[in-house]
Amino acid sequence: MATTPAQRVRMRKLAEMQSTSIEKPRKDINLYEQMMAMLYDHKRTLKKIQSIAAKGQQKAIFLEDYRPYIDGVLSADTGEQDEIITTVMIWSIDAGFIEDALTIASYIMRHKMQLPDRFNRTINVVIAEEISELALKPDTPVLPEHLTALYELIGKTDMPDQVRVKLEKACGLGLTESAPEAALQYLKNAIALSDRCGVKQQIKALEKQLQSDDQKSEDEKSEDEKSEDEQNSDSADTPES
Repeated sequence: MATTPAQRVRMRKLAEMQSTSIEKPRKDINLYEQMMAMLYDHKRTLKKIQSIAAKGQQKAIFLEDYRPYIDGVLSADTGEQDEIITTVMIWSIDAGFIEDALTIASYIMRHKMQLPDRFNRTINVVIAEEISELALKPDTPVLPEHLTALYELIGKTDMPDQVRVKLEKACGLGLTESAPEAALQYLKNAIALSDRCGVKQQIKALEKQLQSDDQKSEDEKSEDEKSEDEQNSDSADTPES
């Protein structure tokens, strides 16, 4: 179901008009019903696709049809329960649109919205598990900055230990190059919960790297101090004119 530019503009404006009161009927009920109908059709199409990768690619295409509506909901910032926005968050992860998923997740968590019953998990657990698992795959679309933002969003929330291990491991491995000290702590957090999580070698490598970096810094500092002392000595030995 493709939308024209004019329809997208109207969709966003209508989404911004959502009522802030649960007692009042939705002012955009017609739009919401249209969006739910489109979501139903898209889900039927996805059920016919067996490949996980192909489903993700198809979701990436479908998501463009929801973007104006999502932009309007986020702009209105009412926090009204909305199955479309929660579903789009999950689809964004599946499609590799991690920044979009985190933006929506932040909105959902801030307003304490509930995920549809079929997920059987809280929002923090869903995004921790889904993004962490994706981050651990080869050629992942999850970038270091995504992992940092993810941990800031849900790192201190309650979740099952097995999900926490995935989160800590993903952050540790994903930040090894950009933030080795933080990465080491994440990996230590993971192994503290599960000594079979497969990060012992990475911890040893990071500890060795950081120790080498510290020694290099000390050597450079000593060289700088030595050079400064020699300059001061030369200045003292130079006769005044």
